[in-house]
Amino acid sequence: MNDAVLLELIDLCYAAVDDKTCWQTFITKLAGAIEADAGDLVLELYDQGVAEPLGTIGFDPHFRESYDDEFLNDNPWILRAHALPVCKAFTSQFEPANFEKTDYYNCWLRPQGLRHGVGAMLDRRPDRVVHLGFVRSHSHGSFLHSDAASLDRIIPHVRRAVDLSEKLRGMQPRLPSISDLVDQLEMPALLLDREGHVSHMNQPAETLVQQVACPLSVRAGHLCVDDVSASNSLERALACSASIELFAQQSVSSGTILVPKRHGMPPPLVLKAYPLRAEAQSDGLRPTCLLLINDPSSPIAEQEPLLRLALNLTETEAALAMSLANGERISEYAARTGISSGTARWHLKNIQAKTDTNRTEDIVRLVHSILLRI
Repeated sequence: MNDAVLLELIDLCYAAVDDKTCWQTFITKLAGAIEADAGDLVLELYDQGVAEPLGTIGFDPHFRESYDDEFLNDNPWILRAHALPVCKAFTSQFEPANFEKTDYYNCWLRPQGLRHGVGAMLDRRPDRVVHLGFVRSHSHGSFLHSDAASLDRIIPHVRRAVDLSEKLRGMQPRLPSISDLVDQLEMPALLLDREGHVSHMNQPAETLVQQVACPLSVRAGHLCVDDVSASNSLERALACSASIELFAQQSVSSGTILVPKRHGMPPPLVLKAYPLRAEAQSDGLRPTCLLLINDPSSPIAEQEPLLRLALNLTETEAALAMSLANGERISEYAARTGISSGTARWHLKNIQAKTDTNRTEDIVRLVHSILLRI
């Protein structure tokens, strides 16, 4: 997949936050780019008993309608994907050994002339999963590692856009401006241009910046950050949000910024930057970034199951990862839980191996990125 196609697909992801019909265009263009015969981006909502396709192409409408009743929460590809890393593309080589004997293959895929798959689990929770998948006919041949690699370049952006779209679900479908949408969010949110000028901030954001320990402030209309490193990271995030070309080069964690609070109060604020395709405001400014702020001061222990699923961690590893995300040092965690520092560091190395990270800071960013409540 060439860079021009990649950038067009990434741009469609973020355009879909405001206009969900863009998901259909996205799926159609991505299917063509990897030469798939069918494919979809789907939310499987187990608590509601439905699979909601955001975009779909190539599947027989009759079989699409039968999927919810026959294979929701019983798709062997998706069940197998639960054991694989989130947001990492996999091909048919990871399918169950008895796949061609399953009802899903013989009663759903095979009658449509489909066989080989490539896809990824974008999010998995006890009550729902989000997955992106494409299928080819038997004669068309299997997807290659290069096809999975192409999906890997796009998946982080799909995940970010779907996350934000999901949080905005249930709001007015057509709002007069992006500012009205931001005002409906329960968490602090700001609209910024590439220079950091605040074109709008909601009431929770105004309340936050007035707090004594808050490391953020608005001066001369610009968002300022006390911490130099975090300020530089925010500048880079704003520049990337204004340019899809730059944004496409970001790593999965680079859109998440940790900002230490004043007086060393833990835990740090978590800033998450989303590129924005928005109209100009009444003052003529065009925001290019939606900045969401999370103050994870409240305990997040109840989300351990989600963290274990998302990162394939053990219970102990998930507990350590969350303690680090809440500002606790590894020596403090060891003392509090009654284990040796060596044992704690051994668990840390296991977490780093499973998450492909090298620094504690990267683990903290990853945890907050997964557990961020928008």
